[in-house]
Amino acid sequence: MDEIFAVGLVFAGILSVMSSLALLKMGKVIDAFSIDEEPERDRSMWSPVEFTRIFVVLFWIFFVLAAVMISLGTRVMLVMGIATIAGLVLFLGTALVFSVATFNLMRSRAKSDGGRSPLLSTMMKPALNPVAFVPDMGRKSFSGTRHTKKTASAGDDKN
Repeated sequence: MDEIFAVGLVFAGILSVMSSLALLKMGKVIDAFSIDEEPERDRSMWSPVEFTRIFVVLFWIFFVLAAVMISLGTRVMLVMGIATIAGLVLFLGTALVFSVATFNLMRSRAKSDGGRSPLLSTMMKPALNPVAFVPDMGRKSFSGTRHTKKTASAGDDKN
């Protein structure tokens, strides 16, 4: 049974190394990308390269702690370690997808003719859909043979 966990750790580790390297590369690419005549960016903890490096280091610290929890052997630690590694791998995948989407948005914004992204322009000026505001506009009316009658009951006389 321990061999299965070791193989899982190795597989998660290889996947994490590849994703970490890709995420660090995306951080550098996003940081180096300039839009039009943007002024020089200051390098701080919040710049894309440094922020990505900090979180990749934190990721690996938690990954090693989760691997230690799995190797301890108790059921509680085993479950906590597996859940932590699964969450960390999902976190890294989400960060990578978000980085790629951010870069694509920046690139499409720079390529478009007003410096505006097509996605952002539709968010700023949504198309007016009158059917969404008038509920009966898009519905068909059927004249069928079945009609419901409103019958007054004894309690309705008060109104």
